[in-house]
Amino acid sequence: MLEFFSHVGIVVKDLEKSIEVWTKILGLTVVERMDVEAEGVRSAFLSTGAAYGHGTCIELIEPIDHDDQNSTIARRLTDHGEGVFHLAFRTADAAEAARSLTNAGLRAFELPPAGTESTPRAIVHPKSANGILVEILGDR
Repeated sequence: MLEFFSHVGIVVKDLEKSIEVWTKILGLTVVERMDVEAEGVRSAFLSTGAAYGHGTCIELIEPIDHDDQNSTIARRLTDHGEGVFHLAFRTADAAEAARSLTNAGLRAFELPPAGTESTPRAIVHPKSANGILVEILGDR
């Protein structure tokens, strides 16, 4: 079902300071930045390659409003601090993956596209995946 690894999402307190560490010290390249107002986050994709999907990628994620406890990312940062938030994978059809995973007994659901994505996404709840949120991005 999952075809290949896309990226790891990391919650950070300060996006700009984190970008500086990951680029200037660790040598990654910023390949995309976005604000996802509907989810209350701003993020940057960084890669060991020249573009998103080329090389190993990470997504640094900061809440737009650190005090908004309705924001999943702000709550995560308050409760657990910075760190790994999700693992993202690619598949041909994320909506079909969500249905299949739900039928298999996992807590999975479909979400609309975010950022520059154009297809729906699936999310597997951490309680169904050993404590890690799994994001499944579709190719169509």
